[in-house]
Amino acid sequence: MKPNKLYSSFSQMKGLLYTDWFDAILDGDFKPPIGVGIDLTNRCNLSCEWCNARDYRNSQTLPFEHVKQIIDMCRDWGVKTVCFAGGGEPTLHPQFPEILEYTYGAGLGIIISTNGTRLDKRTVDAIGRNAQICSLSFDAGTEETWRNIKHSDLYPRLVEGCKNLAKLATVTGLDLTFKFLLSDKNQHEVYTACELAKELGFKNFFVRPAASENILGECRVIEFDTDAVFSQLERCETLETEEFRVYSNFGRVSGTFQKIHRFEKCRATPLSTVFCADGYCYLCIDYRNREEGRMCRHLDIMEYWNSPAHHSLIDAVNLDNCPRCAFGNYNEQIEHYNEDTFFRWFL
Repeated sequence: MKPNKLYSSFSQMKGLLYTDWFDAILDGDFKPPIGVGIDLTNRCNLSCEWCNARDYRNSQTLPFEHVKQIIDMCRDWGVKTVCFAGGGEPTLHPQFPEILEYTYGAGLGIIISTNGTRLDKRTVDAIGRNAQICSLSFDAGTEETWRNIKHSDLYPRLVEGCKNLAKLATVTGLDLTFKFLLSDKNQHEVYTACELAKELGFKNFFVRPAASENILGECRVIEFDTDAVFSQLERCETLETEEFRVYSNFGRVSGTFQKIHRFEKCRATPLSTVFCADGYCYLCIDYRNREEGRMCRHLDIMEYWNSPAHHSLIDAVNLDNCPRCAFGNYNEQIEHYNEDTFFRWFL
């Protein structure tokens, strides 16, 4: 039987599992974040179009001992999961395997987002045996398109690493996802990419549209062929088996895949935070390394959290200056779920 995709890991419906956090936010008394992001480095070995972090590429990398301090603090604070992704390519950190082992030993769930070009045997083993979820930002169905988007010649290394990781995932249960960020350069090879994902042994194929508004210092509108995209997604679903699933998320964009905010106020950021490689915590992943979203130094976060300064920073958010909201559906849920007492009490 096919799963109900509305309730999958790729849908923000999972936010409704955490209504205690929603109530705390509405009461103005934040709980610890459910999950956090840790940018191990700002370095990257690719130059992807539509990357939301390319404006602050530099050589900043967090020392291993400092990362361990963050992990210990998050464990003691009650954080459930850590995502290694974001401002740079996490596998470029020289102690990446050791960091995964330490995080797993601390009892925290591990999510990884990688470009997949550094999947040597040691890294594959560390991911396969310690992480629960790993997403690879593949974003193409052919080598030519991948090169045009990523501006790199590392495609053969990517494919080899994906195959090795997929093979190990069948043993360890790692949830492995082929991520496809829709843009003007790849939108007509969604089905081709889905075929490739299945061939390489991925468990999931996930599609969502790129956004440029208020991220890259530009606001170029991407012209999407929405009919072609949805037609291809229908074909992709014919490839599904018990071992291979197709997912997409268009809930945070308009009918033409452009920025839209279906909520009045930013409220969802206390569900998470991000520790960036510059040593500061930021309000959310969309405000990563932006001065107006900077909260405090890493190890001061528990003192800063739920303080008047924290509340003031959130209250100052101007949605007009935000990109497509990464937490958009959570903001909608927090804003509206409390309106219907029947919904809340099952009466």
